Amino acid sequence: MTFDIVEGSAVDALVPEWSDLTRDVGTRVAARPSYALNWHRNLGRGRLAVGTARRGGRLVAVAPLHRRNRLGVQTLRFPGHGLGTIGTFVATDGAALAELVDGIAATGMSLQLTHIDVADPLVEVLRTSPLWNVGVEVDDRCLTIDLPSGAGATTLRGSRTLKTLRRAERALEGAGTPARVEVIRDPEHLERRWDDIVAVAAAADEHTDRDNFFGPPFAAFTKPLLEAEARAGTLLVVGLVVGTRWCAHEIMFRTGDVAEMWM
Repeated sequence: MTFDIVEGSAVDALVPEWSDLTRDVGTRVAARPSYALNWHRNLGRGRLAVGTARRGGRLVAVAPLHRRNRLGVQTLRFPGHGLGTIGTFVATDGAALAELVDGIAATGMSLQLTHIDVADPLVEVLRTSPLWNVGVEVDDRCLTIDLPSGAGATTLRGSRTLKTLRRAERALEGAGTPARVEVIRDPEHLERRWDDIVAVAAAADEHTDRDNFFGPPFAAFTKPLLEAEARAGTLLVVGLVVGTRWCAHEIMFRTGDVAEMWM
């Protein structure tokens, strides 16, 4: 096994292997080059520093990180640190992940990782490594839903909720503005609906303290990310259209049989 940190323009040469690894292993969107590179180019600070582990020359683990100077200490963080996206490293197996973690320790830099699943194998590898002193603070909880094959609305909702939904649908039809669901998966469809998505996001966040990821400065990162995921076939946007008006949407990234909700 060999360890290296790839920085600067050399990261671009790593992208094909990195993309193949994330596709083969299956991981969160924040571990994919589409997220890390678009964030760094459009919002990022510091220097992109991607940890890599190779076995016999083959890429087997990647740590998408960026380097910051925090109070005189060189610190590695996830791209998008603090933006709420759950981050992780990607590895083919436990040995590759351990090589990645130990390699980072050997650089003398610290890790400051926010928004990581406490059940992620990365947390356990860090805790058991003799090279790291680890502190973990749980600051949020995220809901996950496991759906059996073929599950639909009747699986998830009670009879009262379904009855209310049918009543609303009939009322909309009677008013001449029927409701329908529209699903976006490809770049062309995303482009056609982009202005509608931007308008709904602005209305939804206008009177809140949330960051609008479809307005400046975040849109410069969000749009290229969604376009890249759409080209890869892993974007899933579900929209609600009432009459001819786009009224609501849910944005997700697909990894195998997992849909990761986002913003």
